[in-house]
Amino acid sequence: MAQIAANKKFMSGTMDDIVASLKEQKTKNPNLIHYKFCCQEYCPQYVLLVYIPREGKITKEYIKVKDKGLLFHGELKQSLNDLINYFKTNFKEPAYQSELRRAKP
Repeated sequence: MAQIAANKKFMSGTMDDIVASLKEQKTKNPNLIHYKFCCQEYCPQYVLLVYIPREGKITKEYIKVKDKGLLFHGELKQSLNDLINYFKTNFKEPAYQSELRRAKP
C-alpha cells in the first residue's frame, strides 16, 4: 500500500476531486489518457484506477490489494509499476476491453 500512496499518480480526496483533476488534465492535453489511483472508504480492500480514455467518460477499475501483490484483471501484479505497464501496454487491446466490460460492478 505504501508504494501506491507514494506514486505520483496517487491522489487522496473525494471522487469528485479526483474526477475534477482528471477533467482539468484532459482539457489541457486531450490526446492522452489521464489516470489517477485512489482509495475510497466504501471499498477498503481496493485501490481504484480512475481514468478518462475519451472526452467526458470516467472509467473506474478496482484493484484488489493482496498480501503478494495487486490483483488486476484476474492477474496478480507484483508491483504498481507492473500494473501501470500492463495498463499502458494493453489498454486498447480487445481482451483488455472485454475484461473491463465483464469486471464492471
